[in-house]
Amino acid sequence: MEAIRLILADDHLDVLNSLSARLNREPEITLLGKATNSAQAVALSIKHQPDMVIIDPVMRDGKGIYALQQIKKQCPGSLIVVLTAIADTAMKVELNKLGVALVVNKGTETSELVKTLFARPSRTT
Repeated sequence: MEAIRLILADDHLDVLNSLSARLNREPEITLLGKATNSAQAVALSIKHQPDMVIIDPVMRDGKGIYALQQIKKQCPGSLIVVLTAIADTAMKVELNKLGVALVVNKGTETSELVKTLFARPSRTT
C-alpha cells in the first residue's frame, strides 16, 4: 500500500499537534506539512501538491471555505478531507458542492480516520 502524502490544517494547535503526532506514527501516512491558518494551508498545498489535504473549514481567520476553493483549484489532484466538530447535514451538502471528498468528525479515533482515508475515492484530475 502506497503512503498517503498529506497536509494537515487546523487553527486549534492542540488538535493540530495531537493529530499530526498520531498520523506521524502511521507508516501509511507521510505528513508533508502543518498549517495553522487558511493562507498557510493553501501555500503548503500548492508547494507540495499532496494526495490529500485534511482541513478544518471553520478557522479563526474566516477564510477556511475560501482555502478549500483555492486548494481545489490549484491542486486538482488533491482530495480535500474536512475535519470538523460541526458536521450537520446542510454543511455536508455545501461541502460536497465544493468538491470535498470526505467529512470526518474531529472525535474520530486515529485508527478509524486512517481506515477512512484509505477507503477514499480515487484522485480526480
